[in-house]
Amino acid sequence: MAVGSVVNAIAILRHLAGSAPQGVNGIARAVGISPSSCFNILKTLVAEEFVEFDSRTKLYGIGMAPYRLFAPNEDIATWRAGVIEQLEILAREFSVSGGLWQVRAGRLVLLEAVDSALSTRIHMSVGQRLPLHIGAMGRCIAAHQKLPRAETSRAIEELRWQDPPTVDRFMEDMELAKANGWAVDEGNFLRGVTTVASVIPDRKGDIRFCVTMTMFSGQYDGQTIRSIGTRLSTLAADAQAKLQMRAD
Repeated sequence: MAVGSVVNAIAILRHLAGSAPQGVNGIARAVGISPSSCFNILKTLVAEEFVEFDSRTKLYGIGMAPYRLFAPNEDIATWRAGVIEQLEILAREFSVSGGLWQVRAGRLVLLEAVDSALSTRIHMSVGQRLPLHIGAMGRCIAAHQKLPRAETSRAIEELRWQDPPTVDRFMEDMELAKANGWAVDEGNFLRGVTTVASVIPDRKGDIRFCVTMTMFSGQYDGQTIRSIGTRLSTLAADAQAKLQMRAD
């Protein structure tokens, strides 16, 4: 005899795998269960990373766990190792710290960190979590999402910036991120720290990963930062193409 909660969980996953992110009521109607039952199942699926929840939009979408389960593990490991290898090359060349981040349940989680070769360097801890719209990654993600001005203003006000950017400046940076494929945060999130970021969307266009290069503010001039941004954007585009090939 089939277990009802398991059947409903599978129905939710099947629905989300073939549709855009949705709210609880929409998912409940689509799979034919009550909103309360749907909400309880979704909470469990989010906790296990089968579903992702965006706290800003209150929408649920398919998570990374199904992909990790059913995609060949060797392929995922190879892809991840390739990204880290390229980050290490950039980190050595520019004496900066690198990071590979994953979007999970509306937050950014550091999967891998690459330390700078400098004796005095910025160290990032694997597993640390950041809000989705903070810093350089936040500018890239907001640009990809085409975040409207009102939501941009709310994101800036609600997040913990040491030197908050103005809404106008943040939106200008979003436009630059859209045009260039990368963004920079120069001391807004953390004073004295500059971060360059680019994003890696999946084949549906949803951002799944980000790559970053982090350095001390003033370590490089604007021209060199632009060079780092261009190189990082190229790395992200290559990683995106390889990720989509492995997912096919």
